[in-house]
Amino acid sequence: MSACVINGNWVHLIKVLKEKNYTNLDMDIAAVLSLAGIFFFNFSFLFFIKDYAKIIHNLSDFKPYGKPVKFDEKTKKLNFYSKIHGTYMFFCILIIVVSSNIKVGWCSLRSVYDCGIFIQPYMLFNIDHYPGRIFFFILKYIALCMTYQTSANLSFCMSELVEHINIRLDDVMEKFREALNEKNENQERDLKRAIQYHNFVIEISNEFNVSSRQCLFLHLLLTGIILGLMGYLSIYKLSFDCLVIFMGYFSSMALVSGGGQRIMHKSVSVSMAVYNTSWYTLDVKIQKLLVLVIARCQKPLHVRAGPFGIMNYALILGVLKTSYSCITFLLATNRA
Repeated sequence: MSACVINGNWVHLIKVLKEKNYTNLDMDIAAVLSLAGIFFFNFSFLFFIKDYAKIIHNLSDFKPYGKPVKFDEKTKKLNFYSKIHGTYMFFCILIIVVSSNIKVGWCSLRSVYDCGIFIQPYMLFNIDHYPGRIFFFILKYIALCMTYQTSANLSFCMSELVEHINIRLDDVMEKFREALNEKNENQERDLKRAIQYHNFVIEISNEFNVSSRQCLFLHLLLTGIILGLMGYLSIYKLSFDCLVIFMGYFSSMALVSGGGQRIMHKSVSVSMAVYNTSWYTLDVKIQKLLVLVIARCQKPLHVRAGPFGIMNYALILGVLKTSYSCITFLLATNRA
């Protein structure tokens, strides 16, 4: 059902270009580009759904290495944040639908060029009457839930996977501390087990990178441009729905980027956890193993956004710079 609303937005853009009416062309381009990014993200995630399921299954299996330290406490926090995020997205979608309809009104075949609001398509029949308006309002909300809200939920799911990898890295550090404790009578056995655990987490991180590289490449490629367009429309046309889209795109990128930054920090911190133990009192054979562990930790783990970027705080800054450049360019062009 919602496909007619989404496809109608593309048809509306084509109709406007054909008629050479450029009054709200910027709004239509922003909507089409935003939807294109959303569809690319959603289908990229679904294409690798089996790989994500495998990663979740491996992270949920506590038999090989036991339950991570403070796992229940940290999971409870993630569940709480998930509820907040879901509520936030619910109101965001509602704001987009309500604010756009209050500001501009309903689009019909006779007033096509008065549109220019998000997901306001070219309809092949007149909906400028009471039943039609209610039907289109519901249809539009469903369309937004199936696109923007789905994408936001998938993005939060990816950030949760990143946080669970961070939880495992914390547990790896704890396993090394326990293995290298002077009072531990099975140091060599526990150390080998901790090294196996460390390699397991590294493999999980690499599998996540393979599965998410296409989805996260979107953040590197399109998010800066989309944020620039949304920011421009929010400033120049006082479009509240565009401001909500801006916040949604930015929060989705910031969640994963923040998790990626923590993975980099924690993966390097494993070497510090090993070094801060009483390794100098241990057997020479164990010390040689620790040298390899510390050397491996010098190369931090990354959450990669395709082949060209890394999800971290620097990426957030780079995307904001790109969006600021777009806003400045569009405002200067409009004044000219």
